[in-house]
Amino acid sequence: MRQSNASSVERGLLLIALLCAVHGVPARLLSESPSSSVASATQSANAPYTRWMPPGRSLQDARLGKRMKEKILRDVGATPDLEREVLAAEKYTTVLPFTVGDASHPRRLIRVWGGLCGSGVCPMLIYDAASGQKLLQEDGWDFQFLPTMHAGARDVMVRHKDGCCNGSTVFYRYDGSRYRLSRTTSDHR
Repeated sequence: MRQSNASSVERGLLLIALLCAVHGVPARLLSESPSSSVASATQSANAPYTRWMPPGRSLQDARLGKRMKEKILRDVGATPDLEREVLAAEKYTTVLPFTVGDASHPRRLIRVWGGLCGSGVCPMLIYDAASGQKLLQEDGWDFQFLPTMHAGARDVMVRHKDGCCNGSTVFYRYDGSRYRLSRTTSDHR
């Protein structure tokens, strides 16, 4: 019976060490007090989530017209007949205004990160703030503005997940009127 308990403890410690490694918690935390280990492990486990959360306002708090909000809700896949789904989309969809172009001809755009995600893939869109025209619509798990610029706007990178081990990275360039596909790379893990 004692040997059984020892092997259970060993398996438990091995599992904890594995979880710590996956979430990037340093091994030294295993020897610290339980309360500090739990706090650090929780922060580390939440770090990837907070790292990918885009800045901005929720759609319900964004200062947009009713038509624009309705268009965004439709584009992120919220079904107008399902009030609960619309409320969730308004709460979890993030809106971030930004400006492209030079100071003499600025163009105001809106970046949208849809909150209704399936299998780790979220709708990501860019609109013209004045006209409501959709300039880019993609689905992915990572959306970044790159340091390179074309026509006064930063290039965009979107990462996709095509299963547990496959994915792709898609790059877009702004051509002065909309974002256009520039290249795609395959990511195999």
